[in-house]
Amino acid sequence: ELAMNRMPGLAVATILALGGAVAQADDTRGFYVGVNVGASKLDIDKNAYDAALSDALTQGGLTALSATSSSSENDASLGAFAGYRILPYLAVEAEWLTLGTGKYEARGDVTDGTITDTIAFDAETDSKGVSASALGIWPINRTWDVYARLGVIFATTTLTAHARNSSLSVRDNVSEDTQDMLYGIGASYRYSGTWSVRLDYQHFDGLGDSNTTGETNVDRIAASWVYAFR
Repeated sequence: ELAMNRMPGLAVATILALGGAVAQADDTRGFYVGVNVGASKLDIDKNAYDAALSDALTQGGLTALSATSSSSENDASLGAFAGYRILPYLAVEAEWLTLGTGKYEARGDVTDGTITDTIAFDAETDSKGVSASALGIWPINRTWDVYARLGVIFATTTLTAHARNSSLSVRDNVSEDTQDMLYGIGASYRYSGTWSVRLDYQHFDGLGDSNTTGETNVDRIAASWVYAFR
């Protein structure tokens, strides 16, 4: 009889607990916006640039007497995004972002067999675009989430080249619009009812065109500030 008397109380407690869990889940749903800042690493193939420049000199009837080259793959990255958390475990997101600029530089002395001159060659690869992705989310508790990301970026990649010697300077550029895959992982910490911070790693696969700008893989790490409309 004592156990029977306690059943209504247990039922009420169970209902309240389930109700609290549902309320917590619903509290995570809805629209959100954010901005981020980070660092990108562009996969600049220095050896491929060296080979292409050597071929160009040979086709021009020139011989390199001495040469040095270098590449710079790291740059700053910015982004702004908006998303909708459909379920506690799923969100969709659109983001505008810059992926930075990778640089290649070469300097050297060349000769045509009669005249010797110094040449310089610079190339910059810049990518930016709009991405759309889905986030699979694991809510650890009320404040921490971890997630995986899969999507596509509609990217514009621009290659700018500048060659010069003692008497001539030539600059040219080419741009390509491509759709490329992206994926990543991240973690989010909610420190108030509407504000959270998160850390993202994203990989962008093969931006650009292999026949014009060249293809570039990009890795990006970014810190974000997120506001949720509750």
